Amino acid sequence: MQNKRARYTDAGWQLKQRRDSITADLVPFRFAYDAEHPMLWTLYDVLDAIRVLKRAHIYVNFDKSQFEPYLTLYHDKLINYYPGHPIHDQIATAETAYRLQPGKPYIDYTVRNTDGQLVPISTLIQGKVALIDLWASWCGPCRRHSIAMIPVYEKYKDKGFTVIAIARERNRQAMENAAKKDGYPWQSLLELNDENGVWRKNGAGNAGGAMYLIDRDGTILSTSTDAEELEPLIKAAIERE
Repeated sequence: MQNKRARYTDAGWQLKQRRDSITADLVPFRFAYDAEHPMLWTLYDVLDAIRVLKRAHIYVNFDKSQFEPYLTLYHDKLINYYPGHPIHDQIATAETAYRLQPGKPYIDYTVRNTDGQLVPISTLIQGKVALIDLWASWCGPCRRHSIAMIPVYEKYKDKGFTVIAIARERNRQAMENAAKKDGYPWQSLLELNDENGVWRKNGAGNAGGAMYLIDRDGTILSTSTDAEELEPLIKAAIERE
């Protein structure tokens, strides 16, 4: 949507094109400077680049080639720069999240189950075709995607399909009110005040949530949030013995 001409006035479109041109020149210039003049801030540029790459799917005709060199730069020259600094853990987590793509294994991390106990997410999805639904009461798009999954869940819930919903909230009541209003037929786990860093580990960012469709063996089948795209994948995975 961001690149559709109809969304802009003539003057706005000209400004957008000018901005895009400047940005296209700025990114390689900034990378070249980072490569020749490494400093602590360069590590934060690496982290920003990985986060941009993770969310590249929201942009039209996004050019990953401008940001991917930061990964090479980091591993070739910067991985031992400022040893012990917490930025390295942040980069490692962000890079792991960036690699969460179809065909790759899903990661394991700790969540609180419905009894309030800390458990590995793997224990909740093992042996099932599972949709990890990262949502929040304050996230309108997340809730629309979750609502659209309700009929799909009802259709396949008795055939080996499950939804593991995890709500990122500041209080439990907000989650419960939203879940009741939207009519979710599944229970939602609570990620209270980023206790377990679930969003960060999944590269979901601070704005929207995310969905991961996981096969029985733990392989990621899709990162789509579109119920129409997900249903045939769910059906095929269930039917595959």
